[in-house]
Amino acid sequence: MSIIRAARKSQFYVLPTTTIEDNRLSWEARGMLVYLLSKPDHWEVRVEDLLARTRNCLGKRSGRDKVYGILKELQMSGYVIRRYDRQGGTFKGMTYEVSETPDLAAGAAFIASQKKDKAPPVTANPETVAPVTDLPDTVQPDPAKPDALVNNKQAVSTERAVKNLTANPVGAETAQSAANSPIPLGDTVGVGALSDDERKALSQAPDNYPQNPASKTFRTWLAYAMAFNAKYRQWPIFNATLGGQMAKVVERIGQDIAPLTARYYVEAVKTPAIADNCHPISSLLRHCESYVVKAQAQEKQRARRADTERVVEAAAKAAAKAAPTTVAPAIAPKAGAKSEITNVAKEARAKLGQLVGGPMKERLTA
Repeated sequence: MSIIRAARKSQFYVLPTTTIEDNRLSWEARGMLVYLLSKPDHWEVRVEDLLARTRNCLGKRSGRDKVYGILKELQMSGYVIRRYDRQGGTFKGMTYEVSETPDLAAGAAFIASQKKDKAPPVTANPETVAPVTDLPDTVQPDPAKPDALVNNKQAVSTERAVKNLTANPVGAETAQSAANSPIPLGDTVGVGALSDDERKALSQAPDNYPQNPASKTFRTWLAYAMAFNAKYRQWPIFNATLGGQMAKVVERIGQDIAPLTARYYVEAVKTPAIADNCHPISSLLRHCESYVVKAQAQEKQRARRADTERVVEAAAKAAAKAAPTTVAPAIAPKAGAKSEITNVAKEARAKLGQLVGGPMKERLTA
């Protein structure tokens, strides 16, 4: 690529104001033009180099298609001229010439050639048709929005799934019934039966909550919503954005521990910035890995308390079962006389007196 500009007497580059204020150029085209004109004479640029210049930018980086689009805009405005290198009728490559003064005639000719290339070919002679060499390395194009590739892959996966369901009517019918079936479907899809509290909560929750227990976010969202309702006395709002954030939480920490983590997050996290915002899911997503260990510790404590309660209850039942079932009828005390103390009460008082000792022993054993 050749850089053509006026002579400079210092190491600083001064760009004409007419070039900067050319309203035909977008901001992206102006930026690339300034970058190219700042290079030394006879400097050769490659598209890969232009791509690398935005990989560490704070905004969105420019892909291959975006770079070629900006170069095309500069050619249409006359600041960049593309020249083909032919030797003996053989195409050897192409070069670009960059100028700080636009060549309006060259720009008009390039626009006319673009319109001509879009028209259907009128001859089959390859020597009379300009070779399409503007994009020599677009086997795997790098779009202006690289993140869109992920969405495209998801769209393709969804489209394939729809086609498979269409090709297999039985599978389609099963999937449709699973999506619209009541809660007991959870027993047949391998996620376990819902507890009574979960069924009751889901029956009282808003209708737009996830209803299919087979969904990977179903139990995590339900655990979060139940804890949220118990704490704030109202159900959290659910929409596509929050559902997507909860899905990312499940992907990052796993489907098994995610419900416990979501419940711990609402019940135990009391950070002012989080509590004041009513425990948003965005904060859970940012710190979900750090909450996993604490959630597991809380669950172990909860299990120990439950075991202790079961042991105490079993001991109480055993004591009640071993106690005598017959009780001697009570004798009405005489007026002005003390009630007689049974032998069992005397023995209990005597043992207590021996344990206490001192003056209390005499009072209890009297």
